[in-house]
Amino acid sequence: MYLGRFASGLEEVVREEVERSPSLFILQSFPGGIIFDTKNAGTRAVEAESETLQELQKLRSVDNLYAFVCRSSDGDLNSFKYLEDLLSTLPEGQFNSAVDLARKWNPTLSQSNSEVSFRVTCERRHSNSNQKHSFSSMQAAAALGGSVVTETQWKVSMKKFDVEVLLWLFDKDVIVALSLFYPKRTQSSTNATRVEENIEEKPCKKHAPDTLRVDKTNADKEENAYRWVTERQLYALRSYRSALVPTSLKPSTAYSLCCLARITRKDFVLDPM
Repeated sequence: MYLGRFASGLEEVVREEVERSPSLFILQSFPGGIIFDTKNAGTRAVEAESETLQELQKLRSVDNLYAFVCRSSDGDLNSFKYLEDLLSTLPEGQFNSAVDLARKWNPTLSQSNSEVSFRVTCERRHSNSNQKHSFSSMQAAAALGGSVVTETQWKVSMKKFDVEVLLWLFDKDVIVALSLFYPKRTQSSTNATRVEENIEEKPCKKHAPDTLRVDKTNADKEENAYRWVTERQLYALRSYRSALVPTSLKPSTAYSLCCLARITRKDFVLDPM
């Protein structure tokens, strides 16, 4: 099963695009997200699965795709026990199915659990400031991370990880998924590329003032952080894109806006960006 994420309010456009695909069917949708699966998943021939992966890469209305693990809104988030036991309460094989899906998108991912490293990234939001969570995002990530270790025996690594587990907490809504896109990996290592590069090792002018060097270092770090995010988005796979720049509108959002405007080939479009 797949989880697609996008800007809230564009659900209609995303649903229409997914429904147009003969090999996909929708399971559920919610503000900013859609859960769907491929028809006859698990029984499709290798050639058919390859075609489906290529078709999924062409989805234009979603920001990103993930291997869906679970979604729940009836858990007790006042206790870490719920997150620590979350994976053990899932139907048998549900988490492993998400891992298998991640391996299809990342063939270099080891089949041996003892060789796989991971980290958990948590994002939290509140619709009511009076009902904030009683814990931090790091605490929530650590609690779910313990559940992952118990379930898989994977090793924890915050920088050199093979799998990133995503945890979203929207009020009482809990969503767990696995990232499918990672920066390109070198042939000498199966670990993901480091999030941060050692900027200090880059050559600089011999007599450059320290202030200028610091400014350049900060700019490089910001650029690396931006690349780290954008290179892991579905729209980064578009072959026609020559660059991903901070000032550009997300291609997925731009596509959805054009769909909502019902633009035709005869229309003239003024792009203020």
